[in-house]
Amino acid sequence: MKEKRYRILVDWENNAETWWDNAREREDVPECAKPLLEVGGDDSIEVTKEELVHFLRWARKIPGWKDGPLHARTPFLVQDA
Repeated sequence: MKEKRYRILVDWENNAETWWDNAREREDVPECAKPLLEVGGDDSIEVTKEELVHFLRWARKIPGWKDGPLHARTPFLVQDA
């Protein structure tokens, strides 16, 4: 059976620059997330469930995670791939 995949997408309506600035300064960026954090990098990535869980645990610890407007509270959306 094929492993379920997920897509992490940058939510461009979220303007939480604090999160982005803090995330880009960290040295513990999950390998799968590096393309999202590069300036001019990808605006979405496809990941396994394990990578998604790891990424969200990491991302939620960074100041600014829930600082966006009500309609775009966090910097990312997650969808089934």
